[in-house]
Amino acid sequence: MDAVLLDTHVVIDVLLPREPFAASSDAVVRQVIEQRITGYLCANSFSTIDCLNRVIAASAIASGVDIVITRNAKDFKGSGLMLYSPAEWLAAYRSATLKNQTY
Repeated sequence: MDAVLLDTHVVIDVLLPREPFAASSDAVVRQVIEQRITGYLCANSFSTIDCLNRVIAASAIASGVDIVITRNAKDFKGSGLMLYSPAEWLAAYRSATLKNQTY
């Protein structure tokens, strides 16, 4: 089962809902709810809206998570993590699932 760390903004997109991002972010969160993937949140995700992306990247690395789903990929450059927007990740996940392959 894939494991992903969800950036705070992805979760807030679902909770508010913030367009045009809500639909794809919601679809990612539904994958977690339906236990098709394992989803992680950084411990500080809701302590502040202005979250520290370095903390999120470090949390992903420390947890052994290779993928961060974010709408703010530029702030994670150089982290060594695979970065996807919710829409990009869904496309890759659906493609891999349909082909029964990993991405």
